[in-house]
Amino acid sequence: MPAVLEAIDLRGLDWSHASVLWEIHDHQVDGLFVKELDSLDPRHREIAARAAGEMSIQGSIPQLRRLLADSDQAVAAEAARSLGLLDDAPSAERIADVADRGDDETRAFVAGSLARLDHPSARRKLALLIDDPSPLVREAVITGIARRGLADMVPAIIDRASRADTLELDSILRALTELADRRAVPLLHSMEGRHERSDPRSATLGELAQAALLAIDTQRRNSGVSDG
Repeated sequence: MPAVLEAIDLRGLDWSHASVLWEIHDHQVDGLFVKELDSLDPRHREIAARAAGEMSIQGSIPQLRRLLADSDQAVAAEAARSLGLLDDAPSAERIADVADRGDDETRAFVAGSLARLDHPSARRKLALLIDDPSPLVREAVITGIARRGLADMVPAIIDRASRADTLELDSILRALTELADRRAVPLLHSMEGRHERSDPRSATLGELAQAALLAIDTQRRNSGVSDG
């Protein structure tokens, strides 16, 4: 292992080397990436910030917090993502600030990290980003809420449906299927007759609504909750 690390140090980090090393759980590898968090090369900082989250390097949290203010937006975004993976709730407010910077793709990337954090600042920012002008950001928020099972955000998703186009409604209905929350039932019933599709190969909105209703009913029966 030391010979490999030495060779990588001499060449400098790149994504291909990093992705291989992420699979190795070794304190020397951890140390290599932690060192690169302070590199003068922004590309190295970006790769190291991604690795810190992928490898669950808890000791990297102080440096990742500092990188949230990095002048390179790609570095700040990777730091935000990794802090989300490391469940660093105290960083939620600063991660929320990063979600306001950069291009739409970067902001969407960071928005996904916010959904991982159980913190009031994260929830407040998600509630705002669900109405963001960027479809990419809204999609990241809706998907993140569903994947994390954030039941407290269901009302915000339901509210967003009234302003969503067909493509976004597709995402909302798929998210509601994952969340299987009974509060969505009135919305889903109202959409059962919708025949629009986000894509010629996709299910209709009505079919997606029916799938979500089925998921809710299955969840109800599995939990033993009666209709009464």
